[in-house]
Amino acid sequence: MHKKHLLILAVVFFITSIVTAQNARPMGAEKPSRDHEQDDGLPDEMRSRMANERLENEHKKVIDDVEKLNELSEEVAKSFGEHKLVSSDDIKKLRAIEKLAKHVLSHCGGEEASDDSDHLTLPDAIDKLKTATANIEKDMKTGTRFVVSAVVIANSNEVINLTRFIRRSLKAD
Repeated sequence: MHKKHLLILAVVFFITSIVTAQNARPMGAEKPSRDHEQDDGLPDEMRSRMANERLENEHKKVIDDVEKLNELSEEVAKSFGEHKLVSSDDIKKLRAIEKLAKHVLSHCGGEEASDDSDHLTLPDAIDKLKTATANIEKDMKTGTRFVVSAVVIANSNEVINLTRFIRRSLKAD
């Protein structure tokens, strides 16, 4: 009789542990994101369409950033051409240009690369900055979101390095 109770208790314990293991989350499992929870009840076609729309919207935002990047660069070049100096507003614009170029670079899958632009003069650096941003805008607008352009990555790195060089050269003066 004592063996029957022990056997029944072991079977109950075994079944309880199986049921508990099926309901428990694995260690380190996170709650699904809100988007993922919303997508769970949707058909595969609708989920893929929503993902495509998100990617398309992200690409449009990058195109807007590229336009702003080129616009700011033209403003800095125009201001420097008129006054032959870089104002505090231009320095703020240079910071914004660098930030936008980093965003474009990351969107294209590139990484920052250092460059030695120390041999340039300030007017040459500003002119080169304007050219590089115009090239980024041209390349991004002619391509689709499916194209990863090495030229855009190279020009984005050039813009980042030129903005840093211009700000460094202003501090040295």
